[in-house]
Amino acid sequence: MNLVNKVAIVNVNVVAPHAIETDMGKEWSEEKRKRIIADIPLGRLGEPEDVAEAVVFLVPDKENS
Repeated sequence: MNLVNKVAIVNVNVVAPHAIETDMGKEWSEEKRKRIIADIPLGRLGEPEDVAEAVVFLVPDKENS
């Protein structure tokens, strides 16, 4: 049996958010906070709900799978 017959193909969804508004971010200095936000195209920190919505979108619907 060759290697192709032994390897499974697996699809993986990944959520890797940038900076999210959490308790950790509250410890940042105002300068660091501004620097981070300047690198975000949306111009603001993400909210935990933003990440949750992305995860819910990617999770397969068990009824239809």
